[in-house]
Amino acid sequence: MWSYTTVATVVNSAPSKPVPTSPSNTATDIAVNATLKWQPSTDADGDAITYDVYLATNNPPTTKVSTAQNATEYTPSSQSNSTKYYWQIVASDGTQQTKSNVWSYTTVTAVISAWSTTLLSSPYNTTTVITIKPT
Repeated sequence: MWSYTTVATVVNSAPSKPVPTSPSNTATDIAVNATLKWQPSTDADGDAITYDVYLATNNPPTTKVSTAQNATEYTPSSQSNSTKYYWQIVASDGTQQTKSNVWSYTTVTAVISAWSTTLLSSPYNTTTVITIKPT
């Protein structure tokens, strides 16, 4: 008599595609300290999901700025004004990965604050105040 045993192969499902939500794609005048946000991925196998965040001025972004984070948001540490940035999220369940679409945004133009200078003229006891403001 012959007998044999079969072994089931477990196939791991990839996480669902992360979906960026903020800032909106191609948005302009975004603050340099704006937080990037996305919808969480799900995993059919119930595996825990972590996220890698890619952010750069090239498309597609190749600079990984955060690795294996649990949160569905990321605040860049420093960005330049008047600059177009591209970002992408990669969801991982430890075995499989799924990439979001690449989104972009442009940071706000630098603002030069108004200033004024007060000058004193004449001797101290007969002071005349002259205020100069740029137009």
